[in-house]
Amino acid sequence: MALGTPSVGTGSIPSWFSQYETNFTNILQRLADNTSNQIDAKDVRDALWTLYNQILSSSGSSTQSFTYTLGTPSTADIGGILEGSTFSNIPIEDFLDRLLLPYVAPVVTSFNPSNLELEFGQTTPTSLNFSIDVGSSPLLGNITFVSPNPSTPLNPYPSTGSDPEVGTTTNNFTPTFSSVVSLTASNIATMSFQTLDGLTFSATTEVVFKHRIYYGPIDLSSLSLSTNYFNAWFLATSSIATVSSFINDAAILGLSYSNLATGFSFSEDINFATGSYFVYAHPTIFGDLPQSGFYYDNQFQTGFIKVRSGVTFSNAYSYDAPYDVWVSCYSAWSDSTIKVNVNND
Repeated sequence: MALGTPSVGTGSIPSWFSQYETNFTNILQRLADNTSNQIDAKDVRDALWTLYNQILSSSGSSTQSFTYTLGTPSTADIGGILEGSTFSNIPIEDFLDRLLLPYVAPVVTSFNPSNLELEFGQTTPTSLNFSIDVGSSPLLGNITFVSPNPSTPLNPYPSTGSDPEVGTTTNNFTPTFSSVVSLTASNIATMSFQTLDGLTFSATTEVVFKHRIYYGPIDLSSLSLSTNYFNAWFLATSSIATVSSFINDAAILGLSYSNLATGFSFSEDINFATGSYFVYAHPTIFGDLPQSGFYYDNQFQTGFIKVRSGVTFSNAYSYDAPYDVWVSCYSAWSDSTIKVNVNND
């Protein structure tokens, strides 16, 4: 159906009078090969006027009337259409936009677990959070996830059509770890999605298991250790055995400071009560200290004894690993805050 008047140019301007023809066959019959000058100028004007009205009618009513489908993946980048693209009944205007405009790929701006780090032994349920800048082509269907734990698969997330696409997995997975002691253990999760042009994109993230180091002051006064003038207790072998027995798992877990770590480096301002000693514990797998001592207010001190070496320690989650433990040979002379670190930084 024409949008304009059925005819144009009537009245005072008959020289370009044109009529809209509803039967397209009539138009073709009037535009024969013209071997004997049988085509009038009006025949051409009528064809143009009819075509013009048809175009207006189609674009004015709905651009969805013209769609394009490409089932075979494209073999090269053409304009803004990337190699490997497919299309299914997309509006022709959308197709032309993609052809003429630069392609903007989707970008995963964030993809993180709700727990980036866990301590060995933890079984904390974990979800995945994501944000995607969609780019040139809308997301198609579900965003899918591969859980690092096959026993707790993750549900697909239906794309909403928003840009950016932001969401959180609708169920959790439980990260896994091995009883075989290692420096760290990673749980890798994968997210993937398709765009309307048939391309697939993916991203990965991970939950990392770590061991904990423990340190802080401890009161040994209940042990009645034999000390010299400098409050040094380490001269008697029996004193070393006594301190080693005293600093058990519970004493280590009760120290004032602890961090998830992959090495022995730390720096802390520690408040020492008069007569208290310094204790430090880390997994044996970390290796020995780079130097036989610690820095106290940037001054290196060697007065420390390793009282436990490779002895099994059970953490707060009942995970067992060999630990080494050092104790200062000298107690604090008075209440003071002292910066203690392994590397002088």
